Amino acid sequence: PLRACCAASPNQIWAVGDRGLVMHTSDDGQSWKSVQVPANCNFHDVQFPDPEHGFIAGGIVWPFSGRSDGCLLRTADGGATWQNASVQPLPRITGMQVFSRDHLIVWGDWSTQQRTSILESVDGGVTFQQKPSPCAQVETAAWLN
Repeated sequence: PLRACCAASPNQIWAVGDRGLVMHTSDDGQSWKSVQVPANCNFHDVQFPDPEHGFIAGGIVWPFSGRSDGCLLRTADGGATWQNASVQPLPRITGMQVFSRDHLIVWGDWSTQQRTSILESVDGGVTFQQKPSPCAQVETAAWLN
């Protein structure tokens, strides 16, 4: 199923979902095309702070081990190409708030490396710093900038 959508501009719309599903329209939704990305996880969120820069976030919890792995993709060319953003391991991401092409906050499962479920990046998702978390797993959050 589709899980999130975002308007990058008045006629550019992105939608993401399970099993690496990324869809894009450039004609106000009259026609959609599937977009290939370098990840095959369940995507939970997509956001564009401007028409050229965007992020797709998600992850998976493995059935037998219960291990949580996250994926964060970014584009700097309006979605023509997507790359893995982070150089550090992330837990499954269930949501994010993107303030600019460099500043974003992600949340989701507990990170054993960071000891929190809320992480902040000021370098476009390459590295993250921990934010205080009220619980082990965060499904929904919002920040005022």
